[in-house]
Formats: sequence, C-alpha cells, structure tokens
Amino acid sequence: MTMLAAFAGSPLADALGWSLLHFLWQGALIAVLAWIPLRAAKSARARYAIACAALIAMPVIFGATLWISIPNQPATIAGAAAAQVRPAAIPPVPPAAPAARNLSRYMDGI
Repeated sequence: MTMLAAFAGSPLADALGWSLLHFLWQGALIAVLAWIPLRAAKSARARYAIACAALIAMPVIFGATLWISIPNQPATIAGAAAAQVRPAAIPPVPPAAPAARNLSRYMDGI
C-alpha cells in the first residue's frame, strides 16, 4: 500500500476533505461580508484594510474548521506504521575514469 493510498483512507484525509468543502461556503460568506463595507468605504486605506482583513480571515477560518474536524484519535495513517515505509535502495556507482583532455582535435581549425 502506498503512502497516498494509506492517507486517502485515513480520518485526517476525511477531515481535510470536509474542511475544504466547508471552506467553499465559508470563503463565499467572508467575501460577501467584505463586499458590503467595501462598497461603502470611500478611502483607499479603508478598502485596503477591509480586503486584508478578509484575506487573513480565510486561512484562519479554514484552519479552525480543520482543527474542529480532526478526530481525537492517535495520528496514524490507516493503521500503517510509518516505520514500514523505506526508500528504495540505490546501488553504488563506481567512480568514472577521468576524461582524456586532448585539445588537438579542437585546435585543428585554428
């Protein structure tokens, strides 16, 4: 089982998926709530502050939703121990012979 397949069936993946789904309506709500004062704001500084607040609120609300959605279980990936996953062995490469430097082939045209 690959790490991706193991992660796909984990409770953390479920929480991440639901958080992304909830962020769709939460982000739209933040955008609408920011749009109302943006229309009324006259100065560029006020519009900039409102837009920055909305942009900061989006990852904060996503993180809060993810935090609430994560189940209170030990951190495992579909029961697979992380110690079982090992990188593939790479065989050693023998050192290459130094390249012969024969410039006479390149200097014939000069």
